[in-house]
Amino acid sequence: MVVKAIELAKIDSEEDELTYDFVEPPAWPDGVEHVTTRHHDLAALGKNIDEEVYRLYAISPEDRKAIEDELAAAPSSEDAADEVETQNTEDGIESDEDVLTREELGQRWVSYAVGVVLGRFTRAGLEHLIDADGLMVVHRDHPDDLAKRVIDILVAIHSEPEASRII
Repeated sequence: MVVKAIELAKIDSEEDELTYDFVEPPAWPDGVEHVTTRHHDLAALGKNIDEEVYRLYAISPEDRKAIEDELAAAPSSEDAADEVETQNTEDGIESDEDVLTREELGQRWVSYAVGVVLGRFTRAGLEHLIDADGLMVVHRDHPDDLAKRVIDILVAIHSEPEASRII
């Protein structure tokens, strides 16, 4: 179970631009469903791992409740909304932060394309679209137009109709 949980977390890390392991955003257009399924699977594995640890160490229900309460305690709960969100997450209901929307997925792909243009990320076959000096402008018909280059990258990766949907 732990190995599977690590594999799922690694995939999450490879799809998150804020991590060192980032490769590219979740697949377009069905990445939302894959991420949602993966998060549900990871939550279920986490719960199963917890259950197994409690069983192996013969932790009493009272100690278990104390452990879960301590781990669930938010460091700075300022209002009741935070408390409700914490309870929903504990009950297996994803909080709004955990849900990836199609719009957010599109934003991730645009951000990725900007990163490719500026040389932050590399992708085979798109080297000719990377700006050599990393200086771009947002001006139609300029050879270093960032918007045009981002669109070209999205079209090269996903096709023109899909690039339009992403944008």
